[in-house]
Amino acid sequence: MRVRARLWPTAAVALLVGAFVPLATSQRAAADTTLTTCDEASLRAAVQQGGVVRYGVPCMVNLTQTITIPAGLDVTIDGNGQGVQLNGQQLVRHFEVDGGHLTVARLALQWGKVTGTNGTAGGAGANGTAGATGTL
Repeated sequence: MRVRARLWPTAAVALLVGAFVPLATSQRAAADTTLTTCDEASLRAAVQQGGVVRYGVPCMVNLTQTITIPAGLDVTIDGNGQGVQLNGQQLVRHFEVDGGHLTVARLALQWGKVTGTNGTAGGAGANGTAGATGTL
C-alpha cells in the first residue's frame, strides 16, 4: 500500500507536465502576407511562407511554372476584391497540391492547362486535355 501512495504524486506531476508540453506537428509556421506587386516571384515567395496571401492591388499574374503546395503547408490565396487574375497561358497548371492544403478565393483562374490521357476527365485530381478558365 505504501508503494502506491508514493507513486501517486509522481504520476500526477508527470501528467501535468505532459499537458503543458506542446505536441510536435508537421505544419509549417504561417505568415499572413499582403501583395502589392503583380509578379509570379512575389506570389511564389508568399505561398512558400504559408498562411493567408492577400492582394492589395489589382493584378494579372502570368504563370510560367505550376505553384506546388507541399505536405504540411496550409495556404489561402485571396484576391481580396482586387480583380486578381492568375493566367496559366495554356502552358502550365495553376496549382498542384501535393499533401498540403490550398484555399483560393475571390480571384480568376484563367487558361490553366492540364494534360493527360485523352478521353479522361479533367476534374480535380484527374488527368485531362483541356485548358480551363474560371472565377472563384
